[in-house]
Amino acid sequence: MGLGNARVLVFMTILAAGGIGCRKAQQPSPRAAADGAIAPSPGAAPGPEQAKGPGTESPASAAEPEPDWSGLGDDDVAGRSGITVDECRMALAEGDGFRITVCDFIREVNSLPPRFRARFDSIERRKELLEDMISLAVMEQEARRLGLDQDPETRFHVERILAEKMEAQLKNELRLQIRQAITPQDEETYFAAHADRYNRPELASAAHILVATEAEAQAILAQLAAPGAERSLFATLAAEKSLDQATKDRGGNLGSFTRPDVHSDRFRSVDPAIATAAFEMKDIGQIYERPVQTAEGFHVLKLMGRRPADVRRLDQVRPTVRMAIEEERFQEAWKARLQELQSQLGVELHPENLTDVRPVLPTPEELEGARHPPHGGMPGPSVIPVAPPAAAPAPAPAPGPNQPSPPPAAPAGE
Repeated sequence: MGLGNARVLVFMTILAAGGIGCRKAQQPSPRAAADGAIAPSPGAAPGPEQAKGPGTESPASAAEPEPDWSGLGDDDVAGRSGITVDECRMALAEGDGFRITVCDFIREVNSLPPRFRARFDSIERRKELLEDMISLAVMEQEARRLGLDQDPETRFHVERILAEKMEAQLKNELRLQIRQAITPQDEETYFAAHADRYNRPELASAAHILVATEAEAQAILAQLAAPGAERSLFATLAAEKSLDQATKDRGGNLGSFTRPDVHSDRFRSVDPAIATAAFEMKDIGQIYERPVQTAEGFHVLKLMGRRPADVRRLDQVRPTVRMAIEEERFQEAWKARLQELQSQLGVELHPENLTDVRPVLPTPEELEGARHPPHGGMPGPSVIPVAPPAAAPAPAPAPGPNQPSPPPAAPAGE
């Protein structure tokens, strides 16, 4: 069974397991395709009858995500649609082993993005969607009759869908608990302990020309100070004379750095002698008056930029602080939750048996095919080359279709 068929079967099987009779139409019906309709794609938004446009949402709910209609029960679907539960459960189509209700149809339409939902304003389009839903329901029943719901490939994907759904639910519940437990005192404590993460120290950026002797440095200073020297001369001399291979081809640019007495996890530091000289200069483009000596040699320095410190208050970054607290606590809590579940199931590890595992690794040709798919398209579900069929005698060919992806810039002076 092909992978595409397996995915369809998995989708239908998992929906059936959840008691949902509505099936997503994966392709447009022939009539819809003829009209230029595009295949519906999954989404999560209310339908046309009860949808609220972006301009009509209340401020309190504007930022809230739209509901996932595919996961709503009949009571919720009926309530959001303004109909009774009995009306919602009326049959639109039924047969041996399946029943499609008004609730199912509403879930189907309202799980589409607004641009697709708008197409179901006409009864003709609704009938087309209902026919697609019936076709998929019939295919599911036939697949079950043939035992394809027990096919190893189908079960493989179903198990992973169930696991991913369970994981997402547990994570959402855990994050909600953590989020609701964060107090203002937690925010203040975290902000004080991670001030460097939210504040920016004073920064300078400079360019340099590194040479071996003080005499060479003095000669360069004299060239730069000569009347009529062009502004680009510093970069030219850096390319010609600097011993710093990492910066000579970019004008000697050292990037931004902190004062010598400031230690930051976010911003780099340079040799204290260079930092001290750079912060002594005030004017952008200024050349330091004398060579600066370090263990590497002698540096001719030019100030490229200055940025003042930016010290923020907690109320300026409170949402970011809360997100950071939540993430730290979630990582610890999720690890503990997994260990708890494994303990409940009596999980035993046997990593020594991994030495006997011999996965089928891709060949260089397969890797190349995945990186450069033919005709510029995306790689398919498999990149394993298929041998062409043996040649066979054939009549003269008839006409037919052709067959055939440096360091941070210096800040501006302030």
